[in-house]
Amino acid sequence: MKLALPVIAVCLLCASFNNGASAQNTVTLTQEDSQGFFWDAGNSELGQTALQLDQAFVPDEPSQAFTWTPVSGGFKVCSLSICLSDNGTGSVVMSGKADVFTITSQSAVLDVSTGRYINQPSNVGNGSVLSMGTTPEAWKFALTGSSSGGGGGSSSSGQITIMPLGDSITEGYASTATFAQGGYRCPLYSLLEGAKVQFTFVGDSASLEPGVVTACPDVNWEGHGGYDIASIQGFEDADGSVTTYKPDFILVLGGTNDVAQGEPTSVSWQLTNLLSDLFAKDPNAWIIISTIPPMNPSAPSAPSEEASWAPLVPQANAQIRAVAAQFSRTTLVDFYSAAVGNVSANIGTDGVHPTVTGYGILANLWSKAIAAQLATK
Repeated sequence: MKLALPVIAVCLLCASFNNGASAQNTVTLTQEDSQGFFWDAGNSELGQTALQLDQAFVPDEPSQAFTWTPVSGGFKVCSLSICLSDNGTGSVVMSGKADVFTITSQSAVLDVSTGRYINQPSNVGNGSVLSMGTTPEAWKFALTGSSSGGGGGSSSSGQITIMPLGDSITEGYASTATFAQGGYRCPLYSLLEGAKVQFTFVGDSASLEPGVVTACPDVNWEGHGGYDIASIQGFEDADGSVTTYKPDFILVLGGTNDVAQGEPTSVSWQLTNLLSDLFAKDPNAWIIISTIPPMNPSAPSAPSEEASWAPLVPQANAQIRAVAAQFSRTTLVDFYSAAVGNVSANIGTDGVHPTVTGYGILANLWSKAIAAQLATK
């Protein structure tokens, strides 16, 4: 019997990416919709063939953790001893036949042979049956394990290099002294290390800004506090770190200072220039771009000007979303939407920089985006 548990709070990243490789070891993913329903093949144990949805999520339950095994053209996707396939009449079924699927840039699951996507009904509920359709349906992904040939346990086929790039939020600044700085890099480091992933953060900020305290063992990053996007690009150009390290993933978060410096309309062209510059130096990189978090003018130490800044953040984020959509090798994560529901808990006393909770939310967003991209390789 399944027991309802809180929705998973972190993404355990248990596979790694070898730059230039065309395949990787089998990875185990959970798939979730925006309302907290998970794919479930549990009833297939009873002879039923439908792929259903269930909110009673149990981490690593075999019927809710689907193994993605690399095959020619994509992945076969199986749970227990049965696999996903398109029955040709608009339904996705669990059977001994395994169609080839992939995850698209829209986070949709595509049947490569038929060109159709896994969809859910409009009025979703526990037990809802999934179908195959022509409209891309976005899913959330969390890596929960990795194996070679279904043997269980974690494995790694190479090393991920990750460059955190941005302003003081990337630097890990905290508005209270009770939190050792390092920001999202610390929980993200813990997620990767706990999953036995071979990885490293790259960047030169640790040497350029040695006075910044970092709680994480891996101290490399490219975070430049107080600077707008154009200035962040200027620092990166000056130290040449992208050219030197050729990171597999670049995590970009900038624009807060554009807003605070009265430049909210400059976000679009500055971010376009930055991304063009990064891809020119590292064409094989995958760049994950975050919206900027909400501000809280009511915070105890918020500057008086923040009341005028805060309403401009959605405008800046609209530009970030539009620019990200123009570049093919990018993923957008929406930190703003994830944090705005409880801004007093997620944003610190200065009204700008995240709290421990806020940084944890961002780390989870980064890890899920990395997981989804790794699953396509």
